[in-house]
Amino acid sequence: MEPIITAAGIRAAEADWFSAHPGGDLMGRAADAVARTVAELLVGRESWGGLVVAGPGNNAGDALFAAADLPDLLNRAVPLWVWPVAERTHADALAAALQAGAVVVDAGAALTLATGVGVLIDGLTGLGGRPGLPDAAVAVARAAAQARVPVVAVDLPSGLVADSVTAHDSFVAEVTVTFIGRKLAQVAQPAASACGRVDLVDIGVPVAATDV
Repeated sequence: MEPIITAAGIRAAEADWFSAHPGGDLMGRAADAVARTVAELLVGRESWGGLVVAGPGNNAGDALFAAADLPDLLNRAVPLWVWPVAERTHADALAAALQAGAVVVDAGAALTLATGVGVLIDGLTGLGGRPGLPDAAVAVARAAAQARVPVVAVDLPSGLVADSVTAHDSFVAEVTVTFIGRKLAQVAQPAASACGRVDLVDIGVPVAATDV
């Protein structure tokens, strides 16, 4: 049985990895895994694109770099929209997404897009996210769920807390692409019901036995 890793354990493992690999690119590895999952959902949907719900942190970086990779993975132009929920986001990743043709939208446009895009990439919060979502994000999450738009969550559906089984207002993922180890919220109900299929991707970061 795979161990369950705490948020503190994940952070410690990442810190140890960066100490051993100065300048290493974990974000690129994570983004590649997310992009491949999103691309699978968009295959055969030639006119469909993606909406990235982006927070201010590294989860947004993963999501935005993943979006930037989609045109190359699918070998076609991909309509892309980015909603920076906090009106700021990971600058380098946003630049890459814009270079790939993404358009920045506001909350109202995101709400409309959430009912009709091919996929929604949830990069709003990560391991440090608070329970629940801002009101505008709740509306977008509910619109996507009602329209049955598939959601790919980066590491954990935003609104959940990694070390808690509690179900809060959150995005409901079809696939959660997670890294380093599985978190309690991904395997225990009722929180796990929002995670969908959980794909644990090896990005090369080992976890010490004391971190589980």
